[in-house]
Amino acid sequence: MSFRVNLPWEETSMLKKLTLIAVIAVIAPLSASADVYVTGFVTKLEASYMPNAAGFFMDTGYSGCPAGSYLQWRGPNNDGNPAVVPYGFDMLTAALFSISPVAVSFSSGCTIHYLYMLPPQ
Repeated sequence: MSFRVNLPWEETSMLKKLTLIAVIAVIAPLSASADVYVTGFVTKLEASYMPNAAGFFMDTGYSGCPAGSYLQWRGPNNDGNPAVVPYGFDMLTAALFSISPVAVSFSSGCTIHYLYMLPPQ
């Protein structure tokens, strides 16, 4: 059986580390537009809002938009550009039928900003 004795400078060093972590946590900026990147598989498509929005569901999510939530992609500028959105819907359709994963980037809620199709696994 062995016993460990904390030396006074070790406790000070740990206190300094904890203080530094606390300071960083307090002063670090919290951005509402921080992107969350999630990968998963498309489980269902929803075309009711085409050509301005491509609706779909994925098997994964994050705390702001859990797995199985309704997702909407309205183009890279989130403006519902009908010249762009149908191509994203086509990509989601291809991902669904080829069982290829997709990656999405959220900034908040369930609105997708960037949409990526990944190679089949």
